[in-house]
Amino acid sequence: MIYNISLFICSVCLLLLGHLMRASRWSIILSRYVKTSNTNYIVSILFGYIANLVFMFRIGDIFRAYIFSRTAHFDLAFTFSSLFLERIIDICILGVFCLIFFLCGVNLSGWLALKYLALFLIAFIIIISLYNKHSKKIILSLADIFNDDIKIFILKFFWYLENILTYLIKPEVYKLIIISIFMWLNYIGSLVILSYLLKINPLTITSQIYDYTVVDSFLMVNSYQDLIMLLYIVCPMLVMIFYIYLKKTNPFKIITTLQNASTVIFSGSKEYSPHCFFSRKEDYTDFLTHYYYGTINESFLNYVKKNKSTINLSEISGGSGAKTYLMQRKGEIFIRKIAFGEQINTLNHQYTWLYEQAKKLPVAKILNQTSGDGYYFYEMPYVDDAISMYHYVHTNSNSKNIYLLKDILASLEQNLYVQVQGTASQALITDYLQKKLFNNNAKISKAFATYWDQEDLFINGDKFHSPSKIFNELDLDKLLNVIKFKTLSRIHGDLTIENIITMRKGWYLIDSADQGNILSSKMLDYGKLFQSLHYGYEALNSTSNCNETNNGLFFSDNKSLQYTELFKFVCEYIVDNYDEDILMEVFLHEIICYARLLPYKIRLFPEKASIFFAVYVIIINKFYLRFKTTYYIK
Repeated sequence: MIYNISLFICSVCLLLLGHLMRASRWSIILSRYVKTSNTNYIVSILFGYIANLVFMFRIGDIFRAYIFSRTAHFDLAFTFSSLFLERIIDICILGVFCLIFFLCGVNLSGWLALKYLALFLIAFIIIISLYNKHSKKIILSLADIFNDDIKIFILKFFWYLENILTYLIKPEVYKLIIISIFMWLNYIGSLVILSYLLKINPLTITSQIYDYTVVDSFLMVNSYQDLIMLLYIVCPMLVMIFYIYLKKTNPFKIITTLQNASTVIFSGSKEYSPHCFFSRKEDYTDFLTHYYYGTINESFLNYVKKNKSTINLSEISGGSGAKTYLMQRKGEIFIRKIAFGEQINTLNHQYTWLYEQAKKLPVAKILNQTSGDGYYFYEMPYVDDAISMYHYVHTNSNSKNIYLLKDILASLEQNLYVQVQGTASQALITDYLQKKLFNNNAKISKAFATYWDQEDLFINGDKFHSPSKIFNELDLDKLLNVIKFKTLSRIHGDLTIENIITMRKGWYLIDSADQGNILSSKMLDYGKLFQSLHYGYEALNSTSNCNETNNGLFFSDNKSLQYTELFKFVCEYIVDNYDEDILMEVFLHEIICYARLLPYKIRLFPEKASIFFAVYVIIINKFYLRFKTTYYIK
């Protein structure tokens, strides 16, 4: 009797040790992605085994995944991916054991061998499909059959599984293999001892214990064998419950956990995923759809893979090529500005400017910068009372708006523009006009060939001269005489209203662009202000598409009265502090700002380009009418 009890205790201990090794193995798979206690792994495994014992079809892994995703606050699809990887490892280890037993002369059933062979082939096909572009399209087609919730779950499942496999490092792989081997040695040893105790074939007892539920096998405990097998399964669970009780300290927490388990399964509540880069399901679905269809940008893909510890809360980009996002990492909210490809150098120069001017001007504070494979970003602190000057202007009086802009201009004059860098030569001004105006005009004329030479060009019902006619008269020689201010200095380079941030106490600048301007004159900054205020650049970026007809263009002119008043103030400010000639020059710089902007819009935002072309036609006509009677144009 004592001998039998000893055998039973030994088999139960080996089974329990196998369960604990399973929890340890699972924690190795997920340790780099989620920080949680070992108790959460044990609780989840416990409920999985309880589910297997109670319900049909061995749905314990479903319960296990749900419990863990809630207790650890982790993505459910990711949890299922980790369990799938576990099953792949189990199939491989058991397949090796079956082969060893077969070579050692152990009589294994053909059905068992076929079962593990079939499971291995299925797992192998799924893993191969993760790295094949054609198979990825099949996965997407499969997901498209279902509704949006199921689609995103399927895509996330395969995405996470691929990432887990891709980023497993050698030490982790070795640990997984070693723990898996010892885990199954414990399980097999436990079953062998139990089969010896009950005088039943090990394969038979394995089938009884692992292929049937308590409803099938133990609903009626009619024999000594039935009782022993029931106790064999339940005893390790009781030990695990006792362990949880000790860890939780409060006995009612076990009952609460059980109640929460039923709530998890039947409430349909959504999990929180700190691992997910995207905060909006729509963004995540769009990313994964492009990924599995094969149209994802490789640089963006690298960026997402390397930044999984951050959450993308929302996009707050302006009109530039770089993107600006409100992000969260470990509970901290911050601003990240990122660029890909050809925009990287521009953003890097921007970072350099902000760093260099930090002691001289109110500029955005930089937390850090990062260069990656095809991307670059820097991060700034989130200021809870900060808003763009665009929003400030439209929520305050004209007097406050003018006071703020006057303060900004005074600070730039005293702290930035005093960093003199020399005097512009005639050759430099010629190079500036040729490259920034006339070369860009050649690109614009190709994109808008229909309107470039059209004499009677109508925009919003008003008739204008064609760009071709105006620039035939405003040639390089004539425009050279318009550039009067020749002092070169450090400038902001992109002083639009959206690049000025206001707070309850003060303001600061973001998004400089003082590189690549050729002519580093402070009048370029005034030209940028004209770009904003003259025709409401910020509103144009949010304007719906322009309607194009044979006779002209029609768009919503959403420039506000606040902008009109500020534009009037800046014009008077330039005349008062400089003269009328400089005001004429600033109007020319405004034209060049649009000439530089349009090819970029044509290339990256073609649906918006016609709006900015329409405004370009209007401002060059105004410039032409303003100066055609002066000595500049004879």
